[in-house]
Amino acid sequence: MGYGDGLAAIVGRSINSYTYSIGKTKKTLAGSGTMLIISFIIISTFFVYLGIEFWYLKALVLSIIITIVEAVSSKGTDNVTVPIVTALLVSCFI
Repeated sequence: MGYGDGLAAIVGRSINSYTYSIGKTKKTLAGSGTMLIISFIIISTFFVYLGIEFWYLKALVLSIIITIVEAVSSKGTDNVTVPIVTALLVSCFI
């Protein structure tokens, strides 16, 4: 998820897109979309490698939840909340 979070910051600053605020943290639609897509790719690859049934649906649900967690996390705390939530959720889906 580090790739998604890192690329979300780069893309969010590079592309002029809709900006939204949750608390004091500003996010962009382009950055959140990047987080969603990269998370989906990484989780899908992991699930396919493990031979998980319905990998595409599970990967989509996890990616959406992880993107929401990243969006609602206060500035800087997403570096802790995203990996923890990801690990917990992946363990539930395996």
